[in-house]
Amino acid sequence: MLHKWSVVGPEFSRLVREFETPSDSKDTPVTHHEQNAATQKKFKTEVLSLISKLEEFGSPFEEDSGDLYSIHDKRVVSEKGVNTLMEVYQIGEEQFKDFVIDRLVDFRVSIDIRVKRNCCQIFAQTTHTKLKPGQQLALALKSSQMFSRL
Repeated sequence: MLHKWSVVGPEFSRLVREFETPSDSKDTPVTHHEQNAATQKKFKTEVLSLISKLEEFGSPFEEDSGDLYSIHDKRVVSEKGVNTLMEVYQIGEEQFKDFVIDRLVDFRVSIDIRVKRNCCQIFAQTTHTKLKPGQQLALALKSSQMFSRL
């Protein structure tokens, strides 16, 4: 046993000394690892790309219709899709209750068995909507004003 301590002792005492001495904060950099020129440049290009896409597709908050639609291609959700979306919360609550009862209360099903996946097709049956002439003009005016600011 003494033989092991004679081998490990110097290394152990070095580690204790290293731990007990306060580290010099002047020697270590205090910047975050992402605070360098390359990361900042990449972030800037990604933000500019996002802004250009948002300007290309338009603001979803400026839309006057009461329809639910996909932001990226303006596909309007069918009535069936809207109803499915409204029922998703109830379906999830029922499935959670069944999960807890089957696996944790009654032990009818092993907890390792996968949960059935839901297939809610909200945008499966969509209809393309045409803008009314007044809406087209308003959208064109907003777009021209937005591009004139650039």
